[in-house]
Amino acid sequence: GAESGTHIAFTGQIILTLTSSGLFTGNKVYLQLNGTLIQCIDITSGTVTFNSASFAATDEIAIVLNIGSCV
Repeated sequence: GAESGTHIAFTGQIILTLTSSGLFTGNKVYLQLNGTLIQCIDITSGTVTFNSASFAATDEIAIVLNIGSCV
C-alpha cells in the first residue's frame, strides 16, 4: 500500500520508524524528490534517518521501501 499527504516548506531530516523491523532488515528504503533519487539507506534497524535536505511546499517527496540492498 501507499500513504500520501501534504507538507509545508521545510529543511531538516526525515525520520522513518518501521514496525516489525525484522521483516524489513536486509532491504532498502529510499527518498525521492520530484522523482529523483536523493538518498538510499539499507535497513538495519527499525529507524531510518535521511540526511537533512530542503523541501519546497510544491515538491513531491516519496519514501519507497524496496527489496534488496542499495547498490
